[in-house]
Amino acid sequence: MDKRVKKGLEFGMGLAYITAGAMKDAADMLEKKGKISHKEGEKMVRATIKQYQAQSVKYAKDVQVQINSLMKKAPSFASKKEIAELNAKIDKVIKQVSKASKQKK
Repeated sequence: MDKRVKKGLEFGMGLAYITAGAMKDAADMLEKKGKISHKEGEKMVRATIKQYQAQSVKYAKDVQVQINSLMKKAPSFASKKEIAELNAKIDKVIKQVSKASKQKK
């Protein structure tokens, strides 16, 4: 598989995971400044994480479909092993996002 494509996908998934933590930090800061209540901050973070979870699952499935489609069109594009490794990484990120959302409630 093209290393740039693989790294781009990994970067995008990692960035999305980090965003969930940054969102929580931003809500905490707004709460400390008195701009929002604790309840509003929690609600905002939960809503964002819930939306991200739905999008990340859809995104992961879309990526898998596109990769599988490319494999059928150009078998030399990536090996089955590389596809399996990438699918495992996508699943891992989805699990990490789910775990993070449960911890931040």
